[in-house]
Amino acid sequence: MLLVHNVTVAQQQPNVATSAGFTLVVTPNGQGKNCTEYDPCSLEDARTKARSLASSMTEDIVIMLEGGVYQLTQPLTLTSDDSGQNNHFIVYQAKAGQKPVISAGIPITGWQYSQQPGVVMANLSNNRIFRRLYVNEKPAIRARQINSGSFLRLQSWDETNKRIEIDLNDIGYHNDFTGWEVTVHRHWSSNHMRVKQITVTSGNTAFVELQEPEAEYAFSLLFPPREPNQSYYFENAKVFLDAPGEFYLDSNAKIVYYVLQANENPATLSAIAPNLEKILTIQGRPDNPVHHIKFSGLTFAHADWLEPGNSGFLDIQAGIGGDKYMPAGVEVSNAHTISFDQDTFNQMTASGLNFYRNVKNVTISNCIFQDLGGQGLALDAQAQKIGDTAPVSNIAVIGNTLTRTGQIYPGSVGLFAGYVANVTIEGNELFAMPYTGISVGWGWSPYETVIHDNIIRNNKIHQVMQSLDDGAGIYTLSNQPGTIIEGNYIYDLVKSPFAENHPIVGIYLDEGSDHITVQSNVIQNVPMTYHFNKNGNNNTIRG
Repeated sequence: MLLVHNVTVAQQQPNVATSAGFTLVVTPNGQGKNCTEYDPCSLEDARTKARSLASSMTEDIVIMLEGGVYQLTQPLTLTSDDSGQNNHFIVYQAKAGQKPVISAGIPITGWQYSQQPGVVMANLSNNRIFRRLYVNEKPAIRARQINSGSFLRLQSWDETNKRIEIDLNDIGYHNDFTGWEVTVHRHWSSNHMRVKQITVTSGNTAFVELQEPEAEYAFSLLFPPREPNQSYYFENAKVFLDAPGEFYLDSNAKIVYYVLQANENPATLSAIAPNLEKILTIQGRPDNPVHHIKFSGLTFAHADWLEPGNSGFLDIQAGIGGDKYMPAGVEVSNAHTISFDQDTFNQMTASGLNFYRNVKNVTISNCIFQDLGGQGLALDAQAQKIGDTAPVSNIAVIGNTLTRTGQIYPGSVGLFAGYVANVTIEGNELFAMPYTGISVGWGWSPYETVIHDNIIRNNKIHQVMQSLDDGAGIYTLSNQPGTIIEGNYIYDLVKSPFAENHPIVGIYLDEGSDHITVQSNVIQNVPMTYHFNKNGNNNTIRG
């Protein structure tokens, strides 16, 4: 059984009542047709059966998931046909006291010792590609130089030849750069780029040549600035496999390698590799949105994101890419009247939960977001304003815990809200993040747009900004009339020795921020309490 590390999810007793007088019972290996306790069905069959019952609903239909791992072979997709009807809900809910995990991963078995001391290996059945591995319920580290927890320092950016100058001692001499990637931290974002080759000069330096389109894009972005001494590391080569907890996938040989940690044994190693990029997709149409669906007590885990291995990923800010969109394991678009309560979004290569394009009247409450490569939760994840109304509005984000987000793409934030309106972010705890905790607003605009009336209240934010700079516990962009930031407790933001010289702040009102009220917040043990950059003249600050 797959367990979820360090998570205890409270379960609720399901409401057992439908128009047909029964709950639909689901088990991981269910093959029945009646979806009852004695004849349970699969998750997909329960979805189909709920569709047939929906039109005559007089009460909620509960799809009750018993405990265990639901290993998906394709994403679970909900469309307008899966909506609750007659003002009642389709409820996907854990059975009381049990912990169902909906997984996009596949177990890796058959571990044996390799010829390299302390390194085990497992043969794969096909040419599988994955960018993350989870071993004994924890994320493994993709083999890297320098090892996790530290960084190298580049010497300069060669603007003429679009390459990066480094100290030769950082990497030494190599001939084969197949699969190599380099990640560079640039103030508030990170550049993840494929290496073409490394050329050694006559001195004690070398030049990292990048593949396209990364080279062109990295040197065309004006912000964040390219500067000497920025932090970087290499990853994804077998020669880097030297630290406990690291892994390397040789996709050509169909072998994955892993460096054992203390007290680990290949005979008892539990390893999960992502197999799908999506776990759950809720996707309606503009003229026919999905609606009246609830999720309660479920864990969504092990989604991957492969695109950076094909063309890199360079985010502009907050994990929003200028050339591509960072997906999530669970995505919602063209939908309303949706809720997630007491759910866990765990161990995904990209983001946990994304909302974008025509979404309103949603509640996310008492959920856990952890061990995620990108954002924890993103409202208007595509940061695209279309028309005169916010693409995401009337959202309540209440009482959630977000931690260890941005673990692969550190420019990501814990909770991102772009072109949004009437969003309430209240009573959440955010901690252990490389960059900003909560970021609201987009567009760097002093003019009124669709962003307005957002409430950021009574949140507890600490130990964020652990890697990058030019961010905050709470950060805003653009004119957003009616927005209030109040009653938040922000503390223990400590600048990393690898961060650069831009501010690390409790509350940061950045470019275009206007008509925002900031009041009654407590900010302690941070390098800078407030920072205001190119704001309007209509903000109210009351401590």
